[in-house]
Amino acid sequence: MARTVRKTLNEWLPDQPIYGNRGLSVATNVYPVARGYKRFQALSDFSNAGTNYLRAVFACEDTTGSVKIFAGDETKLYLFDPSTQNLDDVSKVGGYTLDVQDKWKFAQFGNVVIAVGGHGETIQKFDLGTDSQFSDLATGVNAKHLTVVRDFVFTANNSSGINNARWSALGDSTSWTSSQTTQADNQDISDLGQITGLVGGTEVIILCERGIVLGRYVGTPLIFQFDVVESNRGCNFANSITNVAQQVFYYTDDGFYTFDSRRGSRPIGHEKVDTFFKNDFNTDYAYKMSSAVDPTNKLIMWAYTSTSSSDGSADKILVYNYVLDRWSVVEQASDTLSAILTSGKTLEQLDSISSSIENLPASLDSDLYKGGNLLFVGSQNSKISTFTGTSLNATLETGEFEHSNKRLSLLSQVRPLYEKAESDSATVTVQTGGRRTTADTFTYGSAVTLNTDGFAPVRVNNRYHRVRLNLSGDWSSVYALDLDIESVGNR
Repeated sequence: MARTVRKTLNEWLPDQPIYGNRGLSVATNVYPVARGYKRFQALSDFSNAGTNYLRAVFACEDTTGSVKIFAGDETKLYLFDPSTQNLDDVSKVGGYTLDVQDKWKFAQFGNVVIAVGGHGETIQKFDLGTDSQFSDLATGVNAKHLTVVRDFVFTANNSSGINNARWSALGDSTSWTSSQTTQADNQDISDLGQITGLVGGTEVIILCERGIVLGRYVGTPLIFQFDVVESNRGCNFANSITNVAQQVFYYTDDGFYTFDSRRGSRPIGHEKVDTFFKNDFNTDYAYKMSSAVDPTNKLIMWAYTSTSSSDGSADKILVYNYVLDRWSVVEQASDTLSAILTSGKTLEQLDSISSSIENLPASLDSDLYKGGNLLFVGSQNSKISTFTGTSLNATLETGEFEHSNKRLSLLSQVRPLYEKAESDSATVTVQTGGRRTTADTFTYGSAVTLNTDGFAPVRVNNRYHRVRLNLSGDWSSVYALDLDIESVGNR
């Protein structure tokens, strides 16, 4: 007699063998939560288009609490106008010419937004209270990386040296000449390769190709003391670096890691996703990778160019829940990723987005239209875009399992345990597959729709089984499968 076995949808483990995989072999177009997975929504336009594909998006608040959203591409820097949805050109006179592999990096220092765009561009500044366009902050300060440490502006991988870190005067972002009086200075980081990233705060974390350095403020005469805290591993992929406070996440040749000054680097993708990603990541386009934190959902995301990309653009997003230590992957193209603050909209300003409520990219009560709320965004077609579009078609697959050792079993029906979203438009189908020996070729059968009781009648007689779940439309979350299964014999 068949009994019902509940199979929870555990963590995605593509690096584990299919047979006996305690988690999922596939988790596509979803993101992990404490109980299963939630739907991932497609990008929807938030702004009008810039000139070229966006290489960075940044948001901040001025001294009055007003939100400002900036973006940058190869030739221009932009300020988002919430009343028109336009990306207004606020570039310095003459604009810019970024190298093909460079991206803009932004930071806020007091009421000033600062930006660097690589060795070919002078560090830029925009005073939120007075400026209508960017201008050069300091002559000769050209850098790939930027952050704020205490009351200093820090740059690294400068035009003066790929292993050079440089910082401004104390409390003065315009003064960069080395001086014991002002405390502006610079430091070469020797023997660790070029600097690939900076993380600021009360200390500065300097990631290099072959190591990690921690810089602590000690005052004059040293100003900052730099200590190599990791020399056996660095970060080769600058655009993979992101952080939650001073906990750093990054990808290097042997996988994904997290770093903090107390515990050093720890692997987070080993035996989970490292092999999958290494095989799927087209390193020829590593410069198109972007990474950011979604603090609302406790997610780290890396947009990257997969081996399936036809034009070298970033076509997938790897997702990591840093609280649950669980992963997924999303088939969504995005040129950049960022967490921003919303600028807010009046009902009248919503007319600039759509002439009808029905065609708005999100419901009226969405955080998208509320000022000062955190919002995770991407970009497509040279536009800032939000992940508020239609649900992406999701696929989850179990590992291969036996019901009872050395016996065949009949899997008669499958009941997915899921929740719908706002409407009743969710579509869920089930596919099952199996084989009698591990030498047999595995194939999935046709998709089976759910009956009125929520079961998919499948009737598959095998020793080894797998289940694939396909979800589309307006669903919300999915967390388990109920399997009606029974042993039927030895052969």
